[in-house]
Amino acid sequence: MRIPVEWLKEFVNTEADAASIAETLTMAGLEVEETEQSELGSVLNIKVTPNRGDCLSVIGVARELAAAECLELRLSSPPPQPSPLTGEGANESNLVQIEAAELCPRYVGRVLEGVRIQPSPEWMQKRLLASGMRPINNVVDVTNYVMLESGQPLHAFNLNRLSEERIIVRLAQPGEKMTALDGTECALSETMLVIADAEKPVAIAGVMGGAYTEVTESTVRILLESAHFDPVSVRRTANRLALRTEASYRFERVVSREGVGAAADRACELLLKTGAAQKVTRTADVYPNPASKRSISVRMSRTGALLGYEVNKGAAETALRSLGFIIEAGEEVLNCTVPHWRSDVTRDVDIVEEIGRVLGYQRIPDRLPGGAATPGRRSDLQRITAEIRNILTGCGLQEVVCHTLQAPSIMDIEFWGGGRLPVRNALSSELSQLRISLAPGLTAAAQRNARRGESPLAFFEIGRVFRMEGESIAEKVHIGGLVAGPINRDWWQRANSDAGFYEIKGIVELLLERLGLKDIEWASFNKGEALRYCLHPGRSSEIRSTNDRLGWVGETPLDLIEEIGGIRHRIGLFELELEMIQSATESQVAAKTFIPPSPYPAVTRDLAPRVPIDRPYSDLEAAVRQAGVTFLEGCEPREVFTGDPLKPGIKSVTLSLTFRHPARTLTDDEVQAAVTRIREALEQRCGAIFPT
Repeated sequence: MRIPVEWLKEFVNTEADAASIAETLTMAGLEVEETEQSELGSVLNIKVTPNRGDCLSVIGVARELAAAECLELRLSSPPPQPSPLTGEGANESNLVQIEAAELCPRYVGRVLEGVRIQPSPEWMQKRLLASGMRPINNVVDVTNYVMLESGQPLHAFNLNRLSEERIIVRLAQPGEKMTALDGTECALSETMLVIADAEKPVAIAGVMGGAYTEVTESTVRILLESAHFDPVSVRRTANRLALRTEASYRFERVVSREGVGAAADRACELLLKTGAAQKVTRTADVYPNPASKRSISVRMSRTGALLGYEVNKGAAETALRSLGFIIEAGEEVLNCTVPHWRSDVTRDVDIVEEIGRVLGYQRIPDRLPGGAATPGRRSDLQRITAEIRNILTGCGLQEVVCHTLQAPSIMDIEFWGGGRLPVRNALSSELSQLRISLAPGLTAAAQRNARRGESPLAFFEIGRVFRMEGESIAEKVHIGGLVAGPINRDWWQRANSDAGFYEIKGIVELLLERLGLKDIEWASFNKGEALRYCLHPGRSSEIRSTNDRLGWVGETPLDLIEEIGGIRHRIGLFELELEMIQSATESQVAAKTFIPPSPYPAVTRDLAPRVPIDRPYSDLEAAVRQAGVTFLEGCEPREVFTGDPLKPGIKSVTLSLTFRHPARTLTDDEVQAAVTRIREALEQRCGAIFPT
């Protein structure tokens, strides 16, 4: 916001130079970035925070300066309303019609005739140029001048171009288009508020007027608009149309609806005074939703507690009155009526901040914080996350952090259901959607590193993913991992091979085992189209624990690796849901007990059941465990054999069974009885047959 010091001094009688004024405003909370020179003298370049829309005007900054320096703010009394504002043409109901009152609570219209388009006065042009605006003509310059002075944007329509000479404030209709003043062809959506005549849109509310009703040299009658528009609606419309204007900048930061009429009167005064128009013939002030006054009470004891020093009640009253607050003082309480231009003041702490700001931040004493300190500790989620990090790092994986906003990817794995969620007003196509899986980011990281000659690649990430659950968006923490290339070093007797499905599965098994999860089921899942495409159908598995879906593990097909490009090794991937891992860990933590190693010898036996070739090993292991042999210590697959002399579709799986009793040495009869029970369980549950 550029404000000429000469214009500022019109409202505040001060002899201070630009440097002193800049220092005063900075101490009051308005950051003066620099002081420039213009034909009018010094110009302050002020950075205004989004909550202080009232300071986007000369009067707003002058009010802050007057309050900080204990000076009088010189505001001229409201000009007499130009005739016939109170006559027969006053408040015509057919001039302005509001159909979207929630987005436009007030609209003031003034019809001026006898308009003569010519350059504006030199003094006005100089002030506009010093403020960073280009003079155009006397009508447009007056609207810009009043906007800079009061903070209220205005717009002038060529009345002869308005169908039926009336204004309708409504939402855009499907398929409507409008050419803006800058020549941009705007495709309007049904959520955008527009200013229309009886036939078509003629302006985008709060953003920009239309070229069709532009004020030109042939204009002889104008309709002056001064209105209040919903800040969220203006911001959304300006972003979607990529139109940023001085008007939208102010409406987005809230313009006072109570100042709408005064700004219109000020503009009419200048138009008549400068000869831009001869008379005001019609007027309308449609105000379906009047703003209610806001009253806030603040205790002086609370003021002192928040500021850190005792505040004199009289000084607090004076400070607030200088900012436009109406004060009713009690013994210990200040009842404050908030001025209509301060939309940012909503709580008692805001009142306290205003008092401290005017009295001076330098009065706040330097004091170290006191009180008892509470020792911090990690939450359960932080503890298990740190443990997972240590385990995966120990497996040779390196942690990466990928962006949660990503472009659509061929590696999107919809294991938990639902597609990606698009982001409104995305900065770019690469950041247009919320991720539903960690796999795309890990694959992209591997691709970038592989193209730079890095190998092998072993990454993991602990990050958030997003998916729809009913009507709401669920945010989940996932653990993902990727391995591409040999993860173990070569040695002189054996060259290492690519890490595939079994290596990545082993990492997941180790992770779950270290976390204390034992009842894990590795099962084939119903592979949807995306899952079947991203993971090899024969080298992928769903991970379950007591019927809870923990995640998945798998290897990518070779044709997909070629499509990704840049990676020359097989890719193993896994992804787990941390919430489910944590829940499963907590349910099994009570069963964790220390078992000392047995001093008695183990006994091993092998069984070679013959089962259908599509029977997964997990079924065999489950049958062995369910046989109920209490001293069974372990069961591991040793060999899988197919072909002659076995029948087609049959495989022989050699199982190595380890038996050990914690209190004594097992006898041959006990071991043989246990083997028989396991054999019967395999026959009953898996349809196994054994060679005779």
